[in-house]
This record gives sequence, C-alpha cells and structure tokens, in this order.
Amino acid sequence: MIGAAPEKHARHAALLEGGRLFAKGDLQGAIDIFRSVLSEEPRNVVALNNLGAVYWHVGRPSEACECFRRAVEIDSNYRQAVLNYAKVTEELGDRRLAREILGKFYVLHPLDDEIWIDLVRSQRIEHCVKIDEPLLLISQIQRSGGTLLSQLFDGHPQCFAHPFELHWGRPEKWYWPQPSVGDVDPEKVFLDIFEHVSTKFVAFGYAKDNERRYLYPFLFDVGLQREIFVRSLRSVSVRSRRQVLDAYMTSYFNAWLDYQNLYRGDKKYVTAFVARLNMNFPSCEEFFADYPDGVFVSVIRHPGDWYASARRHKVQGRAVAEYQGVESAMALWCSSTRASIELKKRHPDQVVLVSFESLVGETKGTMSAIAAQVGLDWDDTLLVPTFNSMPAYPNSSFGAGQAGVMREAVGRHRKELSEEERRLVDDAAGDLYEEALSLAIEP
Repeated sequence: MIGAAPEKHARHAALLEGGRLFAKGDLQGAIDIFRSVLSEEPRNVVALNNLGAVYWHVGRPSEACECFRRAVEIDSNYRQAVLNYAKVTEELGDRRLAREILGKFYVLHPLDDEIWIDLVRSQRIEHCVKIDEPLLLISQIQRSGGTLLSQLFDGHPQCFAHPFELHWGRPEKWYWPQPSVGDVDPEKVFLDIFEHVSTKFVAFGYAKDNERRYLYPFLFDVGLQREIFVRSLRSVSVRSRRQVLDAYMTSYFNAWLDYQNLYRGDKKYVTAFVARLNMNFPSCEEFFADYPDGVFVSVIRHPGDWYASARRHKVQGRAVAEYQGVESAMALWCSSTRASIELKKRHPDQVVLVSFESLVGETKGTMSAIAAQVGLDWDDTLLVPTFNSMPAYPNSSFGAGQAGVMREAVGRHRKELSEEERRLVDDAAGDLYEEALSLAIEP
C-alpha cells in the first residue's frame, strides 16, 4: 500500500485534534487548528466545514455560512457541508436559498431520503395554508352517528375535516383543551395538546372499527406538524387560546401530506367530532368562549336503536360494561340527550340537533338543511361518507358490507330487542326522545 505524504498525515492529525478540542469545549483551540490547516490548504473542505460548524456553535452564523458556502463550491457532493450550508442559510432567514442548496444536491442524489424529507417539509412550510376558520364540532354519546356525520363533511370543499375523533383534551378527549397563553414555550404547548393517537395511525393506517377491517393510509409528518406549530406561535404575541388552537389546526392539516382538501376552495369551517364533550358543560362553555363563531352539532339517535348498537360495541375486544343492561345504558343516553337539549336552549343559534334517523333515512334533505343553517354551499359530497375523499365504510356494531350510508341502521330495535327491553327503553327515554326531536333540524 502506498503511504500518504507526511504533510497529509500532519493535516489529518490536525483535523482530528481540532475535532477533539471541539468535543471538549475548547472552541477557540479548535478554531485555531482549523484556520491553521486552511492557511496551508485553503481548499480543504473538511477544515472549512468543521470551522463553519464551530462558528455556528459559538453564535457566528454569517461566518459559518461563508465557510460552508466555500466548502460546497469546492465539492458540491460533500453532503455534510451541503446540509450545514442549507440549515444555517435558513437560520439566517433565506429559506428559498436553503431549499435551492438542498435541491441541487438532491438532483444529483435522488435516493437521499433525508434530503428529500427536508425538501418536502420546506415546500409545505413555504406554502403553508393558515387555518383560522371557526370549528364545527360534533358531539354526543358514542354509537349515535357522530362518525357518519363527520365523514359526510369530509369531502366538502369549504371544510377542513379532521379525520377522526379529536384527542387534544386532557385528561380525556371529552375535556376542552387548556393551552397556556402569554409568554409561552411553543414546544411545551404543542406537547400539551398533541394528539398522540396520530402516531398509531401513521404506523398502522387509520381504521375506525376495532377489527381494523377497513384500513386507510394516513400520511402524516409529526415533525413537520411540530415545526409549523412552533413557527406559528413564535411569529405572534399569544393572547388567547383561540390563537393556539388555530396554530394547532394550521399545523395539523399542513402536516397531513396527502390531505386532498388542503388547497381546494375557500374554507368556512374546520369540522371535527369528539364523543361526550356535550355532557361536560364547563368544556362546552369553553368551546363557545374560544369559538364564538363556532357551531355545535349533536346527533340524537332513537334510544332503542342506540342501545341495540351500544351493547354490542367493544373496546379492545371487550364489551363496554356501562352499556350492558337497559337501566345503566338508558341513564347514559338520557344524560347525553338532556345535555344536548340544554345546550340548544342555552345557545339556540349555535347548536344544531340532528335526528340520526333523518340523517340516515333522508340524507339529502337533512344535510341540505344543516348546510343552509351553518352557511355552507350545497355540494354532492355531503351525501357520501368519506375518509380523505375515499369512500368510508360504516362504523357499525353489526358490521358493514359496503361503503356509504347504512340505511338498515334505522329500526334495529324492533328485531334486536325483546318486547320487555323495548318497553323499558320507552319508559326510560321515550318522552325525552320526542322532546329532542321537536328541537331537531327538519329535512
């Protein structure tokens, strides 16, 4: 093997020593060594990159940028210098140049996944769609049709449709979020309301049913969401929770990489669904405080049909104990329905009650009435439940053979419940159901 010239050995040793001093925290010593190497070999790209890294570390980004620029000019394939040059350029405020630096490298190295990710994120951030529309929130007890209604809004060009139940509340999803305002740390605020369930759907695909019979792709970049959220809050003085919630929705939909409705149409609402928040009056009032322009929609299902579905419902393979037995189940149904009626009385112009039976049996008339009341233009997408514009299968306790609205979900109590069970349901909830229907929107 042919050995390197003695001076090359010396420079290599000097570069190693500079790296050792940098790791120890002797930053001036590292600077002196890298400068010494460059005085003898001005085109030594390793020394240029390393000197730039030290300058960047000590808070001299302009000098660091010049070192990285020279290194890349000498060797455009020197990956570490390219990454450093792009990052410090972005830090100095020139995002377009940073993307150009990465883009030139990517054209030569199209299989470099890290560079590809940086380029995709950069474009999304540059073309970020600000989302500050009011929230149209759907809430009632589970197994009442909230998923169906939310999926009917999914493809509407005037809606940003959150794809599954909101999980930004703590300690449970049906609590309204309490993000800090004022002099806040955006990183901490993000973690306080981040929907951790998103990571499960990124990893395994989205499925509403427990058996995961119908899987949908969910291409979502959590790191990009966090970056957009942090940027959104750092660019403003945070004076209200609404600003934080708007920043969250902005970060959410822009980080959903294949969201079909991001750039289409002028939006009027963000639509979302969360079970049982309607039964939490303090959280409901906080919703109206944060979204004085918002709409609260609650679906009322026939108590017998609801019970037939609820008692078959399983979570992680197990039946839900509180849905077993007419008495305990009807207590829950009545609690939810009374809460929705009370909300309608307290906020008549912002609360919409919807009959599940009308929603399923007269979908066009019901959705047309809802759209007219909340100010959405009519669109035929309101007739078809979808997930990110893909046909959605019913989230039914009885299974679903095909996508779309399941008409047979209405009237199941007649064959699923015994005569005695139907009598008990009617005694416990019949009058309340009629009262709710009298307040519900008419097709």
